[in-house]
Amino acid sequence: MAWAWVVLIKFMQRSFVITSMVIAVTATTMAIASTDLSFKKKYSEAAIAVRDHVAAYQKTATKLFTKLYLKRLYDDLIYIEEKKTGEQQQKFITGLLRLLTNYDSVDVYLLAHGNNMIVWLNGIDKKLTRKIRLVYNCGCGNAQQYEAWANLGVKYYLAHKGEKSLSPIFFYFFIRKRAKRRSFDKSIAAANKHTSFLLTCIGFSAVKAQESCATLYSF
Repeated sequence: MAWAWVVLIKFMQRSFVITSMVIAVTATTMAIASTDLSFKKKYSEAAIAVRDHVAAYQKTATKLFTKLYLKRLYDDLIYIEEKKTGEQQQKFITGLLRLLTNYDSVDVYLLAHGNNMIVWLNGIDKKLTRKIRLVYNCGCGNAQQYEAWANLGVKYYLAHKGEKSLSPIFFYFFIRKRAKRRSFDKSIAAANKHTSFLLTCIGFSAVKAQESCATLYSF
C-alpha cells in the first residue's frame, strides 16, 4: 500500500502547484482588468451624503447600508451624521466644496426628514454647483424644491411629493439598482415599482403607496 500513498502525495503536490498557478494567473488577470477599467474611465465621480438626527439605531442602519452601496459607485464618498438639526452645515459645505473642486461630477444624498438643506449651498459659486449631477432628497414633500435646485444648476433632482412618504423604502431599492450601474431612469422606475408593490401588499392604498415613490426632475 506504500505505493498508493506515494501516488496520492505526488498528486496532491501537483494539484497544489496547479492550484497555486491558477490563483496567481487569476489574481494577475484581475489586477490587469482593474487597471484597464480605471484607465478607461472617462470622468471622476464623488458623492456626499448627510443623515439627519434620528435614533441611534436608525443612524447606524442608514450608515452601514448607504456606505456599502455608495462606495461601489463613486471614487470618493463623504458621509455626515447630524447630532442636532443644522449643526453639521459647515462640515457639509467644506466637504462638498472639496468634492466639487476635485471631481468632474458630484451627487448629493440628503437622507433627512422634510428639510431645507438647500440653503446650505447659498454662497457657493454656480460654476461649482453646476458640477452637481444628482440631488436625492429623502424628505417628505421636498419635491416642491425642484425649481430652487434647478436655479443652482444641478442636472437632476430626485425627491418625494408625499407629505408622509415612506421614502427609505424607495431608497433601499433605488441605491441597490444604482450600485449595479443601471441608469437613473431604470433604477428609479424599478425602485418605484417595488416600493408601490410592497406597500400595497402590506395594506397601504394605491394612493398612499404612490406618495412614497419618487419623481425625477431633469434640467
